[in-house]
Amino acid sequence: MLFNSFHFFAFFPIVLIGYFLLPFRYRNPFLLISSLYFYGSWKLSYLALLLAGTLIDWALAIAIDASQSQRRRFQWLLASLLSNTGALFFFKYYDFFSAQINLAVGNEPWLPALHLALPIGISFYLFQSMGYVIDVYRRVIPAERSFPFFLLFVSYFPHMVAGPIQRSKHLMSQLRERYVPDPKRFVRGLRLMLWGFFKKVVIADNMADYVNLVFDNPKPGHGCVLAVATLFFAYQIYCDFSGYSDIARGASLMFGVDLMVNFRNPYSSPSVTEFWQRWHISLSTWFRDYLYVPLGGNRVSIVLWMRNILIVFLVSGLWHGANWTFVVWGGIHAVMFIIERLALNRIGWESAPRCLRVTITFFVVCIAWIFFRSGSVQHAQTIIRNIFFKWGDMERVLWPIGQRVYLLFGLIVALELFQRWQKQALFDEWADSLRTPVRWALYLFLTALLLYVGDYKEREFIYFQF
Repeated sequence: MLFNSFHFFAFFPIVLIGYFLLPFRYRNPFLLISSLYFYGSWKLSYLALLLAGTLIDWALAIAIDASQSQRRRFQWLLASLLSNTGALFFFKYYDFFSAQINLAVGNEPWLPALHLALPIGISFYLFQSMGYVIDVYRRVIPAERSFPFFLLFVSYFPHMVAGPIQRSKHLMSQLRERYVPDPKRFVRGLRLMLWGFFKKVVIADNMADYVNLVFDNPKPGHGCVLAVATLFFAYQIYCDFSGYSDIARGASLMFGVDLMVNFRNPYSSPSVTEFWQRWHISLSTWFRDYLYVPLGGNRVSIVLWMRNILIVFLVSGLWHGANWTFVVWGGIHAVMFIIERLALNRIGWESAPRCLRVTITFFVVCIAWIFFRSGSVQHAQTIIRNIFFKWGDMERVLWPIGQRVYLLFGLIVALELFQRWQKQALFDEWADSLRTPVRWALYLFLTALLLYVGDYKEREFIYFQF
């Protein structure tokens, strides 16, 4: 079920009203049934995989918690990690690695291609479940004895398909609280959902047709067209993914659950290091706490630190998809991260004008986005080469895009810059800082754009494929 579908517009108010009409003891079971319906509406086999994986982690976490033997506890942890990564490898990476092996071997292929459909949201809910088991192993939290409650933690529908990836301690404690409906939370929730739908339906989906037309063309054209498409894709993926996160946070707030913030104006970052403190925060902090720190973090030699950074970013790239383009995308960010630490910061780069640092960081991020969006590394290289060396008649090539897309692009950039100018990293904070008439005028303006300019083709969110 897509957030931007009429199915969800009917589903959500029914669940919300039913939730508050029920006595407290029945609310979580009702929310669990609703969440399973939400996920199962895509495909029942996806639901079976979710139930199986959740049951395994629930049982293994209890075994870890009950055992006094450190060796046995580690064995149970390893079993959970292998179960989750094994499922992820089978559905997401098997065909990719089998193709690489067959290519290396040549002649007769050793491994058959399975062409399995990737279950929606599998990377998100498996990482959330793995984080929970690791937290139990570290004794951050006790193991949850109730399987239905643990299943709700994993399948809670606002964040189920594309995050934000929640930490067990943060989400479980809120799901247990007796929440009394709060009008202020409802207003905040509706406001976040409005902002999320605006970014997704008005901005991202209107840019999608042009971005797809350019990037899916096997023969990339003029450099100016490719440069504009790259710029549009940077904002398409940002508005698409952050829009999902805002809708998820807004919907969850109405149930009394505050999900973690996933984006904080990432394109105003003056460095790649800071960009990853503002972009997909739930994933970057997950890798920091469960991979980077166990590898030694920055409490090791420079060589080992560089190794840790490379591992984290390359794994992050592979997390996004089974393609060398994602590995290159992660590698670009890793190299820039290392350069900033070892070179730029030592020559006083931080004292350079902020606007210059923001511009250069955004340029690097956009170059990396070309690999992220392209179907192959060779295709991405051709696009980059044409951007720098193959320019044509800009007016003749660019004008057919349509004035509406330019206006929408300018609008979202202006709103983001104005937010930043007022030192508010979040739309919710910025809206609160406005005077009441201005705030309501903004709501009406965004609603009017949703109604008259929105793309209602019920396009999937980009991160569903991950």
